[in-house]
Amino acid sequence: MVARAPSQRSLRLWMGLAFAAVAAALGAVNVILALSLLPEVRRAQNLSGNQARSVELLAAMRGRLSEMRASIAIAHARTAWQSQRTAAAGSRVSWALGSIRELRGEIDPLLAGQPEASLWAAIADERLPVVIRAAEGALEQLRRSPQEDDAIVSFLIEAEEADRAIERLEDIKARQATRAAAQIGTALRKFTLGAALLAVLGIGAALGMFVIAHVALQRWAVTVEERANELEAFASRVAHDLRTPLQTVLLAFASIGRIAPEAQPACDKGRRSVERLQELIDDLLEFSRAGAAPEEGASASLETVLEDLREELEPGARAAGGSLRITAEPGLAVAASRGALRAIAGNLVENALKHGAGIGAPEVEVEARREDASVRLEVRDRGPGISPEALAHVFEPFYRATRAPGGFGIGLATVRRLVDAHGGEVRVASSPGHGTTFVVLLPVP
Repeated sequence: MVARAPSQRSLRLWMGLAFAAVAAALGAVNVILALSLLPEVRRAQNLSGNQARSVELLAAMRGRLSEMRASIAIAHARTAWQSQRTAAAGSRVSWALGSIRELRGEIDPLLAGQPEASLWAAIADERLPVVIRAAEGALEQLRRSPQEDDAIVSFLIEAEEADRAIERLEDIKARQATRAAAQIGTALRKFTLGAALLAVLGIGAALGMFVIAHVALQRWAVTVEERANELEAFASRVAHDLRTPLQTVLLAFASIGRIAPEAQPACDKGRRSVERLQELIDDLLEFSRAGAAPEEGASASLETVLEDLREELEPGARAAGGSLRITAEPGLAVAASRGALRAIAGNLVENALKHGAGIGAPEVEVEARREDASVRLEVRDRGPGISPEALAHVFEPFYRATRAPGGFGIGLATVRRLVDAHGGEVRVASSPGHGTTFVVLLPVP
């Protein structure tokens, strides 16, 4: 299980993710709006396409009628090659009649159920059969009695009337296709305008929320800094006010021990209590100062700090039968003062040595390396681990995850405050019986 300490950087990250979610939600609304309108647009497009196709087929049918009229009129002219023209006209008329039948088969389903279906039915069921019969009669007259023209005139009249009827229907369908296309264009423009307006409103709302949240975060940061300064000043005053009388008490215990040797055990016990109180005061003072902003341009060698810790703490670990292994990449530097870096690393290592001996002797491993634009400090122990319930509170001031003696619950809270103040990140992973690992990420200079 992993617990993270919140920082201003992580808060900004979550704030950015929240605004991204708002923008994504607005985009999703636009997509849903488009998908909801898509079937209507498709139906309108299909309707417009049907109208245009109807106009195209009707125009083709008028063309076939015109070809039939022209072929029969040319064949009727009295010339020496009339018989050849009559044969050619018969071929052209036969082809035109077959084409008209095919065109009717395509037009029928397009106009079925339309308001113009009755007009088309009158043309297809009444006029076209009359035109076809008249055309056949005109061809027959050309073959048998080319000098006569009554059948030919009758065909030309019927074809002209059919052409006019089809032209009227063609005009109607053309106007409908134009209106449908205009309606589609209007609907698309309205949708585009609405989507653009919604996007602008969404972006404006997101920016407004971002500005409000940013201002609130800045005010929060200022408030935290002011409270940190107040806490530091208060802790400094308390430390100064308490240290002086505590030193007096220590001197009194020493004097009593010299004057009355039989009281030395009681004096030693009192002295240890006073020294423990002094340690608590020092921890509180360090904790209060941990939230202060880092010095501008501060830089410290992590390798040097870890080497100092090795010299200071390794003898005690060996004396307890344990070990302290430290490995660090050479040349690692952190954008922090040496004191702040010493407080972070020292608290973590001392905490691991103190609480990592729950199962046998303490075995602590410290590793430092470069990771992208940060320095990664990892402290691992093989102790009893931390329960999931306690893991969520380990960075809280005065919280102690164990009942073992030693410590006041200030060290890890100090680490968190220092890491947050330097724009870093601290997290812990642990489970009962499997030890604990602390990871700190600090920016490089």
